[in-house]
Amino acid sequence: MMSLEHSLRQLVQRYQPVDAGKESYLGESAAGYNVGSSQIASSNIIRDPLDRFPSHELFHFLSDQRQQLKTDDFLFIAQNFGQSANNNIDQGPLARLKLLCSRLGLSSVESNITEHYWILVLRKRAWAAQPLDRIESVLRHDKKTATYKLALLRAFCDIAEQGHDSMYWYADGRAGVSLNRLAECWLEYYWPLLVHDIAQIRGNVNLKFEKGLRLLIQEAAELYRLPAESINLLSVFLTQREQDRLPESLANRYSRVIKEISQTIIRGPVDYTKGELFEYDQAQQKIMVDGDLWQEFCLSGYWVRDSLLVRWAELSASLAAVGVPTPVQKAHVFGVLLESSNVARDQSVASKYYKQQSNLCCVWTDEQISAKTLAVDHVLPFSLWFSNDLWNLQPSFKAVNSRKGDKVPLPELLQQRKDPLLDNWRYLYECEPTQFKSEVTRTIGRFEQRNWREQLFSHLLQTAEIAVNARQLPAWEG
Repeated sequence: MMSLEHSLRQLVQRYQPVDAGKESYLGESAAGYNVGSSQIASSNIIRDPLDRFPSHELFHFLSDQRQQLKTDDFLFIAQNFGQSANNNIDQGPLARLKLLCSRLGLSSVESNITEHYWILVLRKRAWAAQPLDRIESVLRHDKKTATYKLALLRAFCDIAEQGHDSMYWYADGRAGVSLNRLAECWLEYYWPLLVHDIAQIRGNVNLKFEKGLRLLIQEAAELYRLPAESINLLSVFLTQREQDRLPESLANRYSRVIKEISQTIIRGPVDYTKGELFEYDQAQQKIMVDGDLWQEFCLSGYWVRDSLLVRWAELSASLAAVGVPTPVQKAHVFGVLLESSNVARDQSVASKYYKQQSNLCCVWTDEQISAKTLAVDHVLPFSLWFSNDLWNLQPSFKAVNSRKGDKVPLPELLQQRKDPLLDNWRYLYECEPTQFKSEVTRTIGRFEQRNWREQLFSHLLQTAEIAVNARQLPAWEG
């Protein structure tokens, strides 16, 4: 079998032949690598990154490496697993690394995988969205008898956008998302649709979980004394759920509905795609997709979701038109579909606790603020991420918050303001530990008591980096 060094030498010669006399490339004595008759700068070869960096630091290391490359430059990553490795090499870390690199604009050109090592060849590209031809193909051939497939794709887009670190990588490189998390998304999507009596399946047939969800809405409306059609009802319900404060009867009904939705996901869009798009892992209770497909959700999900909503509105209008004297307008359906995104999960929770804090200061300027001058700022703009999670809510001076608007803070600014950001996280966690822990777990997939602040901050930095560079969203310098 060819050694790692020999394979690396061949790949470098293939993709990046250079003039040995060029001063911009270093010899081995200058911390570079001799590669046959050529030489390559040590900065273009990364060795054993999985051994050298914790997962929450790897993205930022790769981001620094990318800054040193010019467009179309190659980067070589070599990971050695030693002689004890077996033939069933775990490709999960490789898939995760490919995704990180893609989010940074580093395209995978070639992978050399053996039982003892793998080498990844990457190329720096100009920022551009990735195609989603596979998803488009599935949607074009959909029978369009129900909205289930659109709902599942939307859920994947939302989770990839809001909690791309929360998924699970399998050894074969596939990605898995919690079935329970997907069911929670469905509940939020279908709640307003049922309230507005908008048909979601062809024929005089109910959704598999419709009866249970309607009873849940009715019980919640009676308990919280709010009209069923009020968007505040869903907001209050979700906040109480996050805080683990649902009354027992309502919590039990909620659990039953989530189980019904979960079964619908499995027996509906997952089974009907016959493995073409989704597969169900019963042991792990996860819905699996190919790693490349998850990568596309992460890279392009923000605009795919908009396309899905348009298709969903069109399909719902056509389903509702059968036998109805006054057809449902697509614009109306579209507005209802956006209700779950616009649900304000009680931003007043953060506001209440910040107002109770003595010597409260603006997270961006350190100016002392009072209850009258306090504005609760969405670090990641709500209009783009729809996140009212406590960790995304920070105290800000009203005038500063107005200047920031819907801009995304630069990663450099976040680094400068790291201490106050983490201090506020610590404070809100102490005030509402159950809700805060639940929201962090949903975002990054875990809550490690010793290290959750660093892991969450890493997620925030990564999200801001991609938003500013890949999505070219307006940036805020502070």
